[in-house]
Amino acid sequence: MAKFIMKNGSFWVEKRSTATDPVVTGATKGTTTQLTVANTLAVGDVVIVSGSGWASLDGKAGEVTVASGTAITVKLDSSAETTVFNVKATIHQIKASDWVEACLAGLDIDSGTADSIAVGTFCDAGAAIAGAGTNGTVNINGFVDPGDPGYQELLKASEDGIPRNFKLVFPKAAAPSSTGNNGGVLYFINATVGSISQSYQVGAAATFSGSLVLGAKPVFVPAA
Repeated sequence: MAKFIMKNGSFWVEKRSTATDPVVTGATKGTTTQLTVANTLAVGDVVIVSGSGWASLDGKAGEVTVASGTAITVKLDSSAETTVFNVKATIHQIKASDWVEACLAGLDIDSGTADSIAVGTFCDAGAAIAGAGTNGTVNINGFVDPGDPGYQELLKASEDGIPRNFKLVFPKAAAPSSTGNNGGVLYFINATVGSISQSYQVGAAATFSGSLVLGAKPVFVPAA
């Protein structure tokens, strides 16, 4: 197995705060799926479907290939579905025009662990069971650049506490000589940015670090 070196990847912050997720009022299954929803989406935007009752859609991210009025077609294959679509499903909208790149030096993803729930009794005072797992956190670090729009957006997100979307774009191959960012995208949905710490030292580059508290489990979209 080739050693993976993260080169030519990129990290992006959504400029706008997260909008209310619109309700899907209908769906037509197929190798691509047509959804009926009030939207302002355009071709190239991405949606994540929730609550449809279709395993091929729920929790999946699909790129919008057609947008016409209240009908959008997304790159998700629902042709094998046999159950009735839940018309109370929602889509999370991620618009291509709303991203700004933040130049990071490093990123670590902590998947989170399940909380421990005490179920102690007289027989076993220390008994505990695992609770629901958390969505995890993403730790980020980089160099302070006041003129960088991505850095400014991270500071803004830290100050206002409004959940935003983030994405990590992977390079197209594990080889360090590869170029182009088409190796798939990992989306961090409804993540809240904690405080951004900054370090200024004599004779050293100014650095920053912080963390994203994830509002949902990361969603990976493979390269086409």
